[in-house]
Amino acid sequence: PTVLPDPTVTESGGVYTLTYQPEPNANGSATVTVTATDDGGGVSPSVDTYTDSFTITVEAVNDPPLFDTVADITVDEDAASDSVVYSGVSAGGGTDEDSQTVTMTVESSDTSVVEITSSNDTGFTYATVADANGVATITVTADDGQSANSSTEQSFTITVNAVNDAPTFDTIDDVTVDEDSGDIVVSVTGISPETVAGETAQTVTLTAEASDSGEAIADVTQNGDIATITVTPVGGFSGDVTVTVTATDSGDGNTPNVNTYSADF
Repeated sequence: PTVLPDPTVTESGGVYTLTYQPEPNANGSATVTVTATDDGGGVSPSVDTYTDSFTITVEAVNDPPLFDTVADITVDEDAASDSVVYSGVSAGGGTDEDSQTVTMTVESSDTSVVEITSSNDTGFTYATVADANGVATITVTADDGQSANSSTEQSFTITVNAVNDAPTFDTIDDVTVDEDSGDIVVSVTGISPETVAGETAQTVTLTAEASDSGEAIADVTQNGDIATITVTPVGGFSGDVTVTVTATDSGDGNTPNVNTYSADF
């Protein structure tokens, strides 16, 4: 390949300047021949030209590797793991660097929000940490293993949007009583919003509903994280009644948010 295109010559006040620019990513040697011609005529034995040559050597310099920019990513809290595939990976520079091996590495600035679960020279897989939200800066580095200009580093962000999680309460055991034995009183404990940042201040309200109001009526009395459910069967009724208990927190309930949790006994 061409190392040095023909230089240009400019003159100012009898001083001549030769300007040259090596080709990008080229190295090697080029012989530059400079010829001076006067206007005295060149018919033999006259001589109107003088020629001299010199060499310009362009020494090889390693170019840093290249890869395409990775766009910023935004996902919701507790999103499924996903992958990023690198593109445009090369050793950079000219054909003299084509044999170089480029090694890709990746790192998350905040592993409490986003973890890198696997990676190789073609891409990586990441996962959001359960119930975590925030912004992690992902830094990707390409390295060609040379002694100078060996690496290129680029960063992008993965933003994990906060998603409201459903409230919780402890499991309620099934109850068996005799017919006409009066009210059935059940305690519900462990009533709580999801214990993650930004949700602990939410209030949680409990409701209860019997599967058939003609067989039993359910009523709730709540005091903070403890509630009492009173189930009053209709006189003379025997059989099964399913009571559905629902906890609703004061957070956002629009998809993908969840602000309710239900359980039966």
